[in-house]
Amino acid sequence: MRWIEAAFRAGPGRLDELGDRLTDLGAEGLVIEDEADFRRFLEQNRQYWDYVDEELEDRYAGVSRVKVYV
Repeated sequence: MRWIEAAFRAGPGRLDELGDRLTDLGAEGLVIEDEADFRRFLEQNRQYWDYVDEELEDRYAGVSRVKVYV
């Protein structure tokens, strides 16, 4: 099956609101990408690694978006 990915940017603290709106419109299979969650995950799990790839960090720099697949 072929999917189309649509990504919607959201301002700080508005990801849940955007996700709810998209769900109300019938969207299923949402992916939420948030730099704050990524940073929090890294800090809380530091015991498992001592290095994070710069490309991965760059991928989440300034990211606040919801992705939908249709």
